[in-house]
Amino acid sequence: MRKFLLLFMIGVVLLKDSLGNENVVCKAPKRKDSHPQYCDKYYLCLPAGPVLRICPNGTLYDEKVQTCLSKSLTNCTTRKISTEIMGKEFGACKRLICGYYGHSIWPESIDPKLCTHIHFLHYGNLNENGLHLLSPAKDQMAKGLVGLKKARPTLKLMVALQPNSKMSYEKLAADKELRDFFLKSAAKVVREMQFDGLVIDWRLPHYKGDLYSGFLKEAMIFLQAEAQASNLSRLLLTHHVGARLYLSLNHYRIATIHPHIDYTVIVASHMFGGWHGNTGHHSLLSEVDNVINVWIAKGHPRDKLVIGIPTFGRSFKLKDVSQTNLGAPAAGHGKLILPGKTLYATATFPQICEFLNTGNATVVRSESAAAPYLYYKDFWMGYEDVDSVFYKTRYFMDKNLGGVYVEGIESDDVTGASCGHGASPLLNSAFAACHL
Repeated sequence: MRKFLLLFMIGVVLLKDSLGNENVVCKAPKRKDSHPQYCDKYYLCLPAGPVLRICPNGTLYDEKVQTCLSKSLTNCTTRKISTEIMGKEFGACKRLICGYYGHSIWPESIDPKLCTHIHFLHYGNLNENGLHLLSPAKDQMAKGLVGLKKARPTLKLMVALQPNSKMSYEKLAADKELRDFFLKSAAKVVREMQFDGLVIDWRLPHYKGDLYSGFLKEAMIFLQAEAQASNLSRLLLTHHVGARLYLSLNHYRIATIHPHIDYTVIVASHMFGGWHGNTGHHSLLSEVDNVINVWIAKGHPRDKLVIGIPTFGRSFKLKDVSQTNLGAPAAGHGKLILPGKTLYATATFPQICEFLNTGNATVVRSESAAAPYLYYKDFWMGYEDVDSVFYKTRYFMDKNLGGVYVEGIESDDVTGASCGHGASPLLNSAFAACHL
């Protein structure tokens, strides 16, 4: 794991005053420290040394809540505001994709300036009778997403349309008549929604062969013809793939996939879970890195490869409370009963913060995961925080990849009421790292 530490070391900064004396920041034990000269800069205090960060344009660092806030909400008057912008120091992500399930927030709660694309998942199924919405509210949510384009006209809206159980992706790939029906119906739905493209969400293929890449090739040819016939811009085509290493090695024909899609999203939130017999971080960076390397080695262009970072945690039940490490024996999903609520297999970031605020949990930062996990009695959960999201985004940028996919933006602390880092801190952390 030396490469992770090397990336931390890149950001080590020693400041010198006009007399040449070294003023080392992060002296006291703390996670962050303000910049001695600038209101819009601060330091992330890491074991290898402090890493310089710059607040997004229009915001200043607030020492009290330890995050960047609107200028009107901060009281920094004794220091300067730099003329640098995030893009100059940290580069720029080609894509910052917001994954939206539509479970608990309306589109009006989404800041479209933080996203280049929004992937609307769990919208509906296509069957022999047409579109079946997964809930009556989905149509209103889709209209709300379209309304976000008023604030960001370049925002790309993508929707995942699933075939129903009688018309699974496996059956689609093997049946020309079903493929024709699905593609024609999907294009019609996307156009009617006023969206920009289609997401094929096929994370767990159960076959080995070229059927999937053939399906994508046929889909791209169809969308090109549909655009020409309608005299409209071609609909975008992307797909979500599983991040398990065995899938990348055996199930996806990577070399024949990438010519027929606009970009690939590796959904890295199911690396480990209660189905394993040991604890593991569900977005373990060392394992995600292995998957990325396989896709690149098999010919997938780096700039079309987008990597997922989840906003939610995954839990385990420890078999032995004296063994709490990564890889400790586990017996399924965890369950934690708290006053007024119970945490099960997954938890949102606000739920995690509220539990951390009780002071009962022990938190460990994992080097291999590049993210934290917590445990309390027999409950164990891996999760992301603002620092791990920032670090992973920077890490993927350093590999010259095509962007970051923040999965489940509704599981972020959308209102900022629970975690003390402002509204949507995980998404904002990714934005700060790649500053579009």
